[in-house]
Amino acid sequence: MSSLLRALQLRRLNRNEEAVGFFLKHLSQFPEDAEGHAELSRTRLDMPGERRKALESIDRAISLRADHPHYHAVRSLILCQLDREPEAEQAADRAVALDPELVIGWLAKSMAASAVGQWRKAEDAARRVREFDPDHAGGQNQLAMILRARGKVDEADLETGKRLERDPENPTAHANAGWAALQRREVQKAEEHFRESLRLDPGFEYARLGLVESYKARSGFYRFFLRGMFLLERFSRRQRLWILISVYFVFRFLFATLEQVHPVAVVTVVTLYLLLVFGSFLASGLSHFLLLRDRSARLALSGREKLEGLFVGGGFLLGFTLVMAGLITGGLPLGVVLLGAALMVGAVPGAMFWTNDSRRGRLLFGAVSGYVYSCGFVCLVQDLRKGDALYPPAELLAVLGVLAAALCTWLSLIPALHRGGRE
Repeated sequence: MSSLLRALQLRRLNRNEEAVGFFLKHLSQFPEDAEGHAELSRTRLDMPGERRKALESIDRAISLRADHPHYHAVRSLILCQLDREPEAEQAADRAVALDPELVIGWLAKSMAASAVGQWRKAEDAARRVREFDPDHAGGQNQLAMILRARGKVDEADLETGKRLERDPENPTAHANAGWAALQRREVQKAEEHFRESLRLDPGFEYARLGLVESYKARSGFYRFFLRGMFLLERFSRRQRLWILISVYFVFRFLFATLEQVHPVAVVTVVTLYLLLVFGSFLASGLSHFLLLRDRSARLALSGREKLEGLFVGGGFLLGFTLVMAGLITGGLPLGVVLLGAALMVGAVPGAMFWTNDSRRGRLLFGAVSGYVYSCGFVCLVQDLRKGDALYPPAELLAVLGVLAAALCTWLSLIPALHRGGRE
């Protein structure tokens, strides 16, 4: 048996690491074999940490056969996984230009558009997949996901139902059904679908995230937050940015107007704005903290999600307790109250650190979070030493910490700071 045939056989058995070895052996003998490079790329795409190598392999295949549409489609899928959507869309366009009826080309085009929230374009491409191959599992699942994201939950259910009728053991279809149920606030049904999806594919991250969200949705507060997230999901990244900017200017207008009316009205508007802005960042950490108390639910959390729950959710609640105790009783030292405030403020950039996929984002938000916490400890130490007020440098440090945390809420809108290219 040739090395190439052996490699393909091993890949069908999900023994990808062994398959890569045989692909490399084959290519050492036939370095100009474009199909060998393409098959190696497809294999590496399914392996954690190998996506950049997968791109190198498919680029080599394209350099040998630039007119092969399938290779450009595979390149698009890889670029999507690396969070390089503009290039992914270009590669998909090249694929369908070479072969207008290439199913995987239209699927890649749909996935690239979905990744940046261009739902109408993504839906059109997914429908082209169904037009050329009505029974294509990937196309049907992709269309169901897009329809759900656009709020067309009934149509999404119809597509998912068709897929499950043909293939009841399809993990993606069950995950799509779970997300649709979650969007309808049918939490128990969502959990059932996500569990079934993970039974079929224990490493399926899309289903694991859905199961975690369904656990969180047991809380009425989080269900309210989730409704807002599903609503925002219908818009593209650029549209979401304009929505947030508009909310800010509306807040500024109301603040300036109500300032002339009554102080209570100003406090109400400011409180609502802070809850809207900071609540969206803290909701995940707070809900993860609550899930840590549930023995079965915490098993679904990743290591980073557990740390987020501990430091963001737990830290915020501890800080809130210290601040409220200081304000209500008046018996706590000022430094302890300020430390509590630092734990609350530091939770905001902390929420952008623990589950962040971007190295630059983790470095930036982690540094700001650490700085805010340090300010809290400096204020505590200085207060305990002096016994009454803070030294001016400590006051300046505290103000800078609050400003830095607030700035992080805007910096988080930069995709490169929270969606790092995956290996």
